[in-house]
Amino acid sequence: MRKKAFTLIELMVVVAIIALLISILLPSLGRAREAARRIKCGGNLNNIGKSLKTYQSSDSKQSFPMVAVGKQNDGTTAAPAGAAAADTDGSLWLLVSTGSVSPDIFICPSDGGANNVVAFSDDIASNTNNPFPHTDDHGKIPTSGSGTYRSLSYSYQFPQGSKGKPGNDAVGSATKFAIMADRAPLQTKITLLLAASATDVETAKAWLNDSTKVSDKKTVNSPNHNGDGQEILFQDGHVEWAAHPWVGVRDDNIYTKGGAAWTSAIADRLVGAKAATSTYVKDTDTPIDDQDSFLLNCRWGVSETID
Repeated sequence: MRKKAFTLIELMVVVAIIALLISILLPSLGRAREAARRIKCGGNLNNIGKSLKTYQSSDSKQSFPMVAVGKQNDGTTAAPAGAAAADTDGSLWLLVSTGSVSPDIFICPSDGGANNVVAFSDDIASNTNNPFPHTDDHGKIPTSGSGTYRSLSYSYQFPQGSKGKPGNDAVGSATKFAIMADRAPLQTKITLLLAASATDVETAKAWLNDSTKVSDKKTVNSPNHNGDGQEILFQDGHVEWAAHPWVGVRDDNIYTKGGAAWTSAIADRLVGAKAATSTYVKDTDTPIDDQDSFLLNCRWGVSETID
């Protein structure tokens, strides 16, 4: 007997069911992939934290890595900011140039604008005037011009100045003092460091209250994980995920410098203060005190932002 064939309607029903299953499963798969990336990102920071402690134990001043203010790693004056430039990228690069870590550990797998330096060699490691060089889409450093991709996905606690240095175990609460995290949410250089306006404070409060008023998470969170939050390394060495940046010692924003009245004024903790200039971060933009987390991604004072 001849078998009955599927009708067109039956085929359409099957296709519709398959499409429905795919629409249900794809978001779950996406979330699973991002969860795996978060684990890898947290592992990166955990290993960097161990390397920072090792570096500190071998340093004559018992300090975390820090290049001189306004200087390239070879001692010459940095451009464009000159003698006043802060530098977190160059400071972290000391971990690479001393052989403590390989550069791939500084790449967050959820940072789509970053590429590891695959053509890594001793020559690149010793090229301390160009820390974390930009690469092409193959992870190579262009022989001319500049690359499209960053080779650093993380922000580091402001290392210069007399206050808030990373590596200080006497900050009051080493479990709450953030020293490194997914890169700061600066979109265009330094001008978007938040100012302590009433609107910004209300935005911060809405975030903390889980309000639906805030639609663009990337204005306060790192862009590395779709703006959903950031992995954070704390002074005591532990790493944890946070859905917002208000996780410092006094629940301050870890990506901004505390305002002058930050021990008493909510605006100066939740939002913070702008940099002194709109061009670069100066050594005078130091954290307000030893408990103020101020995580930056800048080279010679200028924010590193390629998205």
